[in-house]
Parts: sequence; C-alpha cells; structure tokens
Amino acid sequence: MTAAKNATESTGYKTKARAELADLISHKKDKIFKASELAKELSNSSLSTIYRNLQLMEKTGFIQSFGTDENKEICYRYIGPGDCQNKIHLICRKCGKFFHLEGATLQKVKKLIEKECGFYVNQQESCLFGYCSSCYSKESQQP
Repeated sequence: MTAAKNATESTGYKTKARAELADLISHKKDKIFKASELAKELSNSSLSTIYRNLQLMEKTGFIQSFGTDENKEICYRYIGPGDCQNKIHLICRKCGKFFHLEGATLQKVKKLIEKECGFYVNQQESCLFGYCSSCYSKESQQP
C-alpha cells in the first residue's frame, strides 16, 4: 500500500481532495511546506479543506507540523511510515530542505544531551533549525 493511500484510508472516509493532497505531500519527502503552498498546487481544493485534511493527516502520523515562518503560517513536513524513525531532523530556515541526523553521530548527540542536561530526546518529534551549507555560504556573503 502506498503512503498516500494509507494516509487517506487511515483518516476515515475517502475523498478525492484528501487523496490528491496525500499524493502531493508524499512527493515532498525532503521539503518543508505550508498549506498556502499546497493550495496553489491544488486549485480544486479550498484552503480550509487543505487545513482540515492536514490536521487529520497529522493525527495519523503521515505529516508533522512545527513552528511557523515569518508570516506566522504553520510549516509541515512529510514523515510517512517509518521514514523518520530513529532520526533527528535538521531543517534549513532559508530553503526549507531537511536532513536526517542518524547513526553514530545521532547517538553521540543524544548521549551528550542526556549527560549534560538530564534530558531524553524524542527523536520522532525533534527538529533543529539552521542553514544548510549552500544557504549558509550565501548568507555569509551578504553585507
């Protein structure tokens, strides 16, 4: 079963708008997106329909919401089934791309946080914001 099909079936009754939205989101694996951006790509769905479906998809674990951009709009990311387990997410504030911190590096970071802070990280919901190497070099070149 595809991730998009699973997202539509696990949210209750199926609608064409939900299926189209799930399919669109499942193709945004490494990108952060906002409801307004999705609305531009799905001209047959209203913004309220998109928000309603995003809420349902978040409850079922298909997407995750976090923070807001400078316009106070909620940002989302596709997490799909099993794609983001045992990882921490590094998200570029400029281009919206995200990367996975995993493996030995992740274990070192988690142990350091536990030792220094007495804090245990929930990896599935963890995001660190900054700039990818490409955007950082562009930022540092500006006056």
